[in-house]
Amino acid sequence: ESFSVIDKMAATSPTDISKSAAAKSLANLVISDDVCRLLSPAALSTMVTLLKSKDPSCANNSADALAVFGNEKVFADSACEQGAVEAVCLLLKKPPTALNGARALACLTKHKSCGHRLATAEVPSLQPVLKADDADTNYYGFTALHQACQYQEGRSAALEAGFMPIAVSACAVGEQGPSRLSQAAAETIGQACVQSDCRDQCTESNAVESIAQLVKASCEAADLTCLASAYLAVGRLCQDHPANRGNFVASSSVPDSFSKFGSLVNGNRLRECFAIAAGAFCQDQVESASAFCKTQSLQKLIENLSQTNTEVILASLLAISSIANNSLMCQAAFINGQCLPWMQKLLLSREQSVRVRCCAALKAACQLSG
Repeated sequence: ESFSVIDKMAATSPTDISKSAAAKSLANLVISDDVCRLLSPAALSTMVTLLKSKDPSCANNSADALAVFGNEKVFADSACEQGAVEAVCLLLKKPPTALNGARALACLTKHKSCGHRLATAEVPSLQPVLKADDADTNYYGFTALHQACQYQEGRSAALEAGFMPIAVSACAVGEQGPSRLSQAAAETIGQACVQSDCRDQCTESNAVESIAQLVKASCEAADLTCLASAYLAVGRLCQDHPANRGNFVASSSVPDSFSKFGSLVNGNRLRECFAIAAGAFCQDQVESASAFCKTQSLQKLIENLSQTNTEVILASLLAISSIANNSLMCQAAFINGQCLPWMQKLLLSREQSVRVRCCAALKAACQLSG
């Protein structure tokens, strides 16, 4: 009942102060996904309307509520249709509303509808929060950006806006070690550098050095979330880029992480990013691949084939192909590591992409050793 009273107050009150109070009440009540599910679609419409209020307090409180309300896909999709992404982006311009605006955007863009809307139309509007002198605001800005960079339009817009050097700078490891900001910035690099021109811009901004330091710091702090994003960035920067691979070899932190911290690799996200990094790092690098095959990480990569997550399996099969193609020693290492029984099972997978990639990995592992 209180929801409906507050909703009516927010929608019909003639004064901004009453609307702002109602929005604040919604923000305080909507503290979990369970509570969100109790709210009506009408409350969402009210929130989106209040986002557009000329009163900064009212708009800020509505963004605060939307930062939780938007966790529910059905509400996020509806908010997107009502122009929430565009309304939130207007809040990013000034400090009073920038933080909650960025929080709301980071929440909404987890969902495809909002993420694609940001990617296609609003990426340049992130500049104030990416450059803000506040780590929390930066973090939410980069979270929204890396979600937009999952789409080609978002990557191209980020490149054109010059956001890659900003992401590289944000990766820097401070005295306190890796942070959620450095993780979000590394994830942005990883998502954007699927595109070669984004990778080139990151390379020019010394991304290899920043990411190498982040890998080392994440391993030492056992920060697995940050390590996953750093590994993804390693993989994207190394893919089809011999110079970057050579620079990562010279930094030593990535091969050290494979040899010393392979036991950390757990959970689907880290398993997948580890495989992406290993495969790209060892691409056409006989010495690196041979060194990798002498570490505990080799067994971890083979172990990935026993997982049920399709993305983990696909990334691992691609990595095995890349590493095994380097030498007879690498091929023997995989066969002696008992990868063939798992490949035999994967050849019967229902997923055609798994079967195709498994055939390529099997060919690479067996081409010289028979």
